[in-house]
Amino acid sequence: MAFNLLRSASAERCKCGRIFTRSAYAIAKRDYRCGACKEDPAKHRARQAIYRKTPEAKARHRKLMRAIRLTEAGRLESRARNVCNKAIVAGKLQREPCARCGSATVHAHHTDYTRPLDVIWLCPLHHKEAHR
Repeated sequence: MAFNLLRSASAERCKCGRIFTRSAYAIAKRDYRCGACKEDPAKHRARQAIYRKTPEAKARHRKLMRAIRLTEAGRLESRARNVCNKAIVAGKLQREPCARCGSATVHAHHTDYTRPLDVIWLCPLHHKEAHR
């Protein structure tokens, strides 16, 4: 019985819905994909889209989002995002090209969430890099 508890504690669920065990290397690389999904990323995205529509996945997502919103940092980040989006809709804030590469598809990057209208416009690639 202790073996089953230990095994279930180390088991992970891939975003496609499969249960698998992550290696120490995968944990260090923050890789949450099962072996099948690593081999064929297109199939992974298809399975992931199907899994996201299940009640279990929706419940897990709701629980995660609720936990994030309950933290002070999560509330501050959410408020900054909402203020920024409302300013864009009202025309008080204009989207600009990416500050690094000039791409037209941009995200608003907040360096300080207490100043929601002070943003740097970054393309998705550079925005992801900014958060690493």
